Amino acid sequence: MNTVVQTTETFREHLARLSPTDQARVKQSVKRLADLFMSNRQAFYQRVTRPMAPKLKGGFHSSLYVARAGLKLRIILAADDDPLFDRSIVTLIAVTRHEESRKAFETAAKWLYSTRLEGLTKS
Repeated sequence: MNTVVQTTETFREHLARLSPTDQARVKQSVKRLADLFMSNRQAFYQRVTRPMAPKLKGGFHSSLYVARAGLKLRIILAADDDPLFDRSIVTLIAVTRHEESRKAFETAAKWLYSTRLEGLTKS
């Protein structure tokens, strides 16, 4: 199984606004996370957090996480397995400053799970 990294337009816009140093830091973090998602799930889940837990209809589980990219930046991402095509997918949704990551996570959850979201609770 291989890992595919996808980006949203929002992520690409956020990345483009960063300094070259911060862009490199985010790219390095993304590479490390994608490698871990493919090779060591336990280590991957130790490096990501959820500031709140999306409650989804129909017994579905959220794959939305926040990951650090240095001290001040956070990456909002979704990580999923696609057994039909025998691959894992890491979707990069946004890059935000640490203090804005909770709001960015909430916005991403509402966007990603628009028809399935029942609520958000503190993790």
